[in-house]
Amino acid sequence: MQNGNLGILIFWRRLEFGLGRPKESPGVFSHHLEVMCMGQYLVASWQGLLQYISKNMFGNGYYYWHLTELPVQRQNKWGEIDRKLIKKYDGIIDKFKRHRRKAKGEANFRYIRFEQYVFIFHTLGTLPDVYDDPFYDVRENPFILKISDSVSFKIRINGDGKVNVSFTTDTYQGFKAMLHNVAKTQNAGLLKKTFSHINGIPSPAGVLRQKKDLVDYVIRQAEKNQLRIGDGKKKRKMNRQDFWINTKSKTVKVFVDE
Repeated sequence: MQNGNLGILIFWRRLEFGLGRPKESPGVFSHHLEVMCMGQYLVASWQGLLQYISKNMFGNGYYYWHLTELPVQRQNKWGEIDRKLIKKYDGIIDKFKRHRRKAKGEANFRYIRFEQYVFIFHTLGTLPDVYDDPFYDVRENPFILKISDSVSFKIRINGDGKVNVSFTTDTYQGFKAMLHNVAKTQNAGLLKKTFSHINGIPSPAGVLRQKKDLVDYVIRQAEKNQLRIGDGKKKRKMNRQDFWINTKSKTVKVFVDE
């Protein structure tokens, strides 16, 4: 198994907005029957992963995280590895046991996996003797969730203790460059479609603010390149109604067996 770099999870795959969990070979999830009593841990999509890590983990004090990438060539062993790691850290427990552990000053652990990527999170508290894997504190270094080679999210804890999710600087600047280049083609329809793809990405508060900034930017670029929209004599300048943003944060399914 290979440990991930500090603050970085890499999904080397082509991003398709709205992409769900890809199909895997039959039998990959057969071990579910053996660990159903442990609870849910297999994440269904990268959208669910982003939501769960930011809200349920970092948002609930599970500040410490560990990442391991399982070898793809040993996919038939993933279930066995799951069971061993869940047992090692007591990574799936009910709420009453969590409360009892917290009352005794012990750290609580949570185990999840998305495809070959294993995450283990834990809270503050006394650590078990088996604690021998590298864990990192999101309060000290932002957690970077890289969905593709061009789209990444930065998750950090603000000074007020709240979780902030935003595009990384590279991703944000990449979107600006893309919109700039499309605007230069003077194809209003293509510009709207390009922004719509960006708008399809989940919108936590930090991302939503960046999308609003991108709307201001794309309108300026549309005007700079004299883009007009409409038919015949009714053509008009492009405006905010052409670059609508969904301001509601949609809750998505997290686990495969929900």
